[in-house]
Amino acid sequence: MVNVEPVSKPVPFVPTPWNVVERMLEMAGLEEGETVYDLGCGDGRFLLTAARKFKALAVGCELRPALVSHVRRRVKELRLDDMVSVVKRNMFTIPLQNADVITLYLTRDLLAKLRPKLETELKPTARIVCHDFPIPGWTPTDWQKIKGHVIYLYEKPRKLV
Repeated sequence: MVNVEPVSKPVPFVPTPWNVVERMLEMAGLEEGETVYDLGCGDGRFLLTAARKFKALAVGCELRPALVSHVRRRVKELRLDDMVSVVKRNMFTIPLQNADVITLYLTRDLLAKLRPKLETELKPTARIVCHDFPIPGWTPTDWQKIKGHVIYLYEKPRKLV
């Protein structure tokens, strides 16, 4: 387990535009039956898109109770209970071993703190897609600009010795 100081306060909620959400999941090569984790899932747009468009399983992690409730309502309304779940939990405490894809829209500071957890817990085939902010110290395998936004794609790097 990675020893990092967990974040106790949520970062500001700024939703990712829907076209960027879809492009991020496409860039990650998300396939039917894979599992995507959205750390700081906000209103659940990555989760809902992953389930509806890509037929993937989706797990969201969010600190704000109102957003967790909102996502759970939407999941029930759309009858996606068997594909989408969301937990009120700190992203530094959720196990990531089952993730095929991780989606992130976090600040550079949070990405730097999260990096050791990603290096330690993710399986070798995992992919990470970030919106607007690159992971410090990592080189993306691909990146794209889309209407004023930047998407960074990473494959899980080997832990640095």
